[in-house]
Amino acid sequence: AACVVAPGMAAAALLAALRERIDPVFLPRPLLFVDALPRNSTGKLPRTALQALFQTHGTRKPA
Repeated sequence: AACVVAPGMAAAALLAALRERIDPVFLPRPLLFVDALPRNSTGKLPRTALQALFQTHGTRKPA
C-alpha cells in the first residue's frame, strides 16, 4: 500500500494500529511511504501511476 502519513510515522506503528482494526489477512504489505499520492486531472488515483511508484522504489506491484 502507498501511504501519506504524518512525519515520523514508522511502518511498524502504522501496522500495529491497523492490526487493532482489521483482520491480519487484510493488512497491506508492503507499505510505501510517499509525500503525495499521484492523482489525475479528476482527482482519481491512476492504477498505472501507483504501479510506477512501486517499481520506482524497488518494491513489488500493489495487489
